Amino acid sequence: MPEDAKQFPFFILFLAIIGEVGFFGFVLFFFSGNIFWVDAWVSLILYGTLRAYSLFWFNKYHPEVLRRRLSLKHALKKDIVFISLLGLLFLALFIIVSLDGGSYRWTFVPIWCNLMGYLGLALGFIIKFISLKENSFAAILIKIEELVEHQVATKGPYAIVRHPMYFGYLLAFFSLPIALGSFYGLIPVFFMAGLFVLRIIIEERFLLKNLEGYAEYAQKVRKRLIPFIW
Repeated sequence: MPEDAKQFPFFILFLAIIGEVGFFGFVLFFFSGNIFWVDAWVSLILYGTLRAYSLFWFNKYHPEVLRRRLSLKHALKKDIVFISLLGLLFLALFIIVSLDGGSYRWTFVPIWCNLMGYLGLALGFIIKFISLKENSFAAILIKIEELVEHQVATKGPYAIVRHPMYFGYLLAFFSLPIALGSFYGLIPVFFMAGLFVLRIIIEERFLLKNLEGYAEYAQKVRKRLIPFIW
């Protein structure tokens, strides 16, 4: 069996999920000082459930996808910079929503907005999951050596926009602060969106030059990120 086709042990994925959700929970409750913050608990449970399902599903049916996404080997340096900036903005997002939604309540978010935030968070995850099922090479990091076996994905959400996984990410990112009761939390998300737009422009230049068939696909599917808009 090829190395990248081996499944991760169950306990490794379980610990990874616990650690990830635990870290997010620590940041939220530490900066809010409110362990009884209901929106945070609901969001963490929703995120943990969706994250666990995604990881265990891919580990069972496509373990090579997980290993490919977790590896930084051969990744372009500018992609590492992108990931780093995105991580800093994500941390800023968590700190702002903790202070606003969990502690000081600088902005008022109606309950129906909270519910829409939960829905958007779930839909973003589902879109990301489906996109990765259709295109196992979909990732924020571009790895040059993988283009040899990479084929252009044209089905499912890729028939609507060229970067549906990024759309899923952004939908989840925009929904998260609303689910957590903070409109101020949208501020770093707009910077994230700008990063993704820049990322898409750079990535498309690379794919048009290096991935066979991508130019024809780009002519057929005109929108990059948002259906009917861009």
